[in-house]
Amino acid sequence: MRPKFYLKRPYNTKSAIDMVCRFNGKRFKVGVGLTVKTENWSKKKQRLKERVTKGIEMNAYLDKCERIVLEIFYQFKKSGTLPSPKFIRKEFGHQVKGVPRGDSFFEFFQKHINQQEPNWQRSTFTDYRRTLITLQEFDKQWDNDLHFHTIDIEFYEDFKTYLLKQRNQNLNTFGKRIKVLKTVLNRATEYGLNKNFAYKTNSFKVYNSVADHIYLTTSEVKRMISLKLSSKSYRAVRDLFIIGCITGIRFSDYNKLIKNNVQNMGKHQVLRFRVMKTFQHITIPLHSKVIEILESWDYNIPLYSNGYSNMLLKEIGKLAEIDEEVLFIKNTGNSKVEERYYKYELICTHTARRSFATNLYLSGKVQMHEIMKLTGHKKERSFMRYVKATRDIDMNIIESVLL
Repeated sequence: MRPKFYLKRPYNTKSAIDMVCRFNGKRFKVGVGLTVKTENWSKKKQRLKERVTKGIEMNAYLDKCERIVLEIFYQFKKSGTLPSPKFIRKEFGHQVKGVPRGDSFFEFFQKHINQQEPNWQRSTFTDYRRTLITLQEFDKQWDNDLHFHTIDIEFYEDFKTYLLKQRNQNLNTFGKRIKVLKTVLNRATEYGLNKNFAYKTNSFKVYNSVADHIYLTTSEVKRMISLKLSSKSYRAVRDLFIIGCITGIRFSDYNKLIKNNVQNMGKHQVLRFRVMKTFQHITIPLHSKVIEILESWDYNIPLYSNGYSNMLLKEIGKLAEIDEEVLFIKNTGNSKVEERYYKYELICTHTARRSFATNLYLSGKVQMHEIMKLTGHKKERSFMRYVKATRDIDMNIIESVLL
């Protein structure tokens, strides 16, 4: 076996160097941790041109990489066995880069999920699980070269391209994945498994652009209420959505809409419960319409999955003729793509909570900090990113608050 060195991205101005090994009919790559200008690379010699600054030192490092891989291979061969590509990568990372022997990146990621799952909300577990699966799928295209020591700026850019271009996802989704990844890497660093700190640089940033979501106006909410629906599932999904528009509670807290949580406070009735996402106890004044809906179901509204509810809500929105054409701006990294939809096509369970906050804010009758108490927002900046309108419109068009 004789390792060879190639540029990972030979047509870019800069590229990482890969070491390619072949034995027993297998071919695999090992990232050596060097990135160079492609014009300084000699394809024939598989080394940097010696006239390049630090070219001699970097070539000596490549010689060391080759020597160590050969030593690992021949130590196994003497015993009549052959090392697996996984073992070679792991041992190479330890001997060359000082990566501690222990769990691989994916092994540690999975262990972290298993350990933390009992303490997480379902949504947090889902974020971590989806990030792990996405990285594993990306790794198959990245020559199975995703390890602690290869998570660098080149990985960051390649992963970004993979999500935005190949999987047609937006910057916010990419930002979610990177945020989770950085948390896992921080934990791995605490355990001494990660010695690569590229993820802490400014270039390894978490995107969090303003998402272009919709909200329903009070008149649109009323149109949904007035619908005569014969299907039990349609009525249940619609009624829970309406309650969300009036109370602002999250989809994950719909199961708190039980009789024991409804209490009297003076002349009014309130809903008291502990929020699943934040574990905070909250008290929400109940509109008479909410009481009417809950009593019509005897405080036992059927719950359906988020995905199924989203599907039905779009159909319900269409029936309610919420068909205004809206412009949806999709952020794809370096550009923004404008797409047109009928408004009902964008309705989802979270639209209810956003409609609640936006309509209360637009009414001008409730102070911002009072709305923030109900939504759980701590900072005005976050709240203003959340509501989907500003007060620079003629407030005479707002006839009432919510309903």
